[in-house]
Amino acid sequence: MEKSVIQYGYCPLKGSEYFVSVKYKLFDINRYKKRNFECAYITYYEKYCPYKKECPIERTAPETLE
Repeated sequence: MEKSVIQYGYCPLKGSEYFVSVKYKLFDINRYKKRNFECAYITYYEKYCPYKKECPIERTAPETLE
């Protein structure tokens, strides 16, 4: 089972507030661990992002959810 959470924050590529979809995967009873994320700006506009591996928005998302 998976969950998706929208995380908001400052995007240095856009120079403004933006969001990413953080995906979590079930790893224990009612506990989810961060798996990956998707940035709509990069995906839909096919932009190269030098921050993809260390996205400041994704980094503010919690590692686990309960």
